[in-house]
Amino acid sequence: MVSIKGTVVLDTIADIRSEGGEAELAQILSRLEGKAQAFFRDEIEGLQPMRWVPLDHYTALLEACHAIYGSAYPDMLISRTEQIVEQQSRGIYRVMMKLSRPEALATRSALIIQTYYQGIEVESTIQGKGRVLHVYRGFEKRHRLIAWPIMGFFRKALQICGVREIETKFITPIEDGLGHADLLVTWI
Repeated sequence: MVSIKGTVVLDTIADIRSEGGEAELAQILSRLEGKAQAFFRDEIEGLQPMRWVPLDHYTALLEACHAIYGSAYPDMLISRTEQIVEQQSRGIYRVMMKLSRPEALATRSALIIQTYYQGIEVESTIQGKGRVLHVYRGFEKRHRLIAWPIMGFFRKALQICGVREIETKFITPIEDGLGHADLLVTWI
């Protein structure tokens, strides 16, 4: 079973509350079913940041948000992730990011992302200047919306590094369900 750190779930809940309040959170949670609904009803208030949460529960929350916010939601996920990366990239970490070669930062960022998941493997290959391929194993079709925060993470990290014209694209999308999802990250 694939899991995600509770801190990601807590950040998402906090963001929903700050944007739309308790009423909007209740509306989103009312769309959940089964184990995801039980989790968010019974456990969310006591959730610890380092606790592992089934990724299925988290992606069910993202799907409920997508149903309410519509086609704008993927851009909202990217923006939220970029804000989090910006907030976490302070002081010495930011200096180190700016001094890193972009290819090294893109590869290291894949390892950082992997620390937020259990049951996911990432293999990164530098394919030349300004081009890195990340192959994710462990995601299933129903985890499709997790692609947007991953892309936002890479975009912001590389922006901090000083590169321009960053493109992130899953050339083998998570929703294809092929057992791997291939993310190509390119920049100038």
